[in-house]
Amino acid sequence: IFMQGDTAKGFYALISGEIKIYKLSTEGKEQIIKIIRNSNIFGEVPVFISKPHPVNAAALKDAKTLFFSGQDFIDLLKQNAGFSVEILKFLSTRLLKITSLVESISLTDVPARVANYIIGLDNNSSCTEKCFLNVSRSQLTGIIGTVPETLSRTIRKMRDNNIIDIDGQKITILDRDTLVLLSKNEIKL
Repeated sequence: IFMQGDTAKGFYALISGEIKIYKLSTEGKEQIIKIIRNSNIFGEVPVFISKPHPVNAAALKDAKTLFFSGQDFIDLLKQNAGFSVEILKFLSTRLLKITSLVESISLTDVPARVANYIIGLDNNSSCTEKCFLNVSRSQLTGIIGTVPETLSRTIRKMRDNNIIDIDGQKITILDRDTLVLLSKNEIKL
């Protein structure tokens, strides 16, 4: 949809499908910043700072998007204070999530990040015991900032310790208390 460094003339709203927002290192390693679903907006940051896109955006599944002109949007914000406050709330919430991602990648080990992701699945999908990965394992490595071998080893250790069971995309939480402790780095695998 756009690449890092592209000139931003506006932003997008996702109507259907999935979009990944990601960065690539000079060695080609991908760090997924966010997967966009459910009628969300993306690519809005450059609109407010008149800079090129700082990230890449690509469709993971067939996607339909709407494009909004940046200047038209800024004019709308200037005319409607209530709407402007809602946009500030939205952007502040997104900033908090990005800050948590940076903190997680820099301050926690891979098992804690995997545990946090599984707990997040539980919180977001209202699953009580069985959750479904909504990303591929290769995408999950990009989300939690690791490599496939480390992710596989971590999942195997979690399964061997009867914390989770995994069958394809289905994850069954066997020991929620241990999973929570692992997510907080209070225990190690």
